[in-house]
Amino acid sequence: MLAVGWVHDGWAPPFIQCLNGPFPVEGGPFYESTRVTGEQTLFPLGVDCTYDVEGDAFGPQVIHNYNVVPTVVLVVSLLGVAGGLWIIVRARRLERSRRP
Repeated sequence: MLAVGWVHDGWAPPFIQCLNGPFPVEGGPFYESTRVTGEQTLFPLGVDCTYDVEGDAFGPQVIHNYNVVPTVVLVVSLLGVAGGLWIIVRARRLERSRRP
């Protein structure tokens, strides 16, 4: 789920994925001189793209590209693992308490 959640536009690093947009509505123009950075986000899973153009009236602008379905699947999976561990620990405690 981590790999699927960090895909915005292909399997390239986040910086490369961000080069294909979507670009911010305000600011720009977004040409070759635009400084683009990309970072993976852990929760929610996705890619944050930051665009900065020298000389425009706006500062760096961040576009959040979140992947909701992989995030939900990851959370449900982690809850399932935690529930399974809790059941194992509880069963061992009950087993120990029944021994004479």
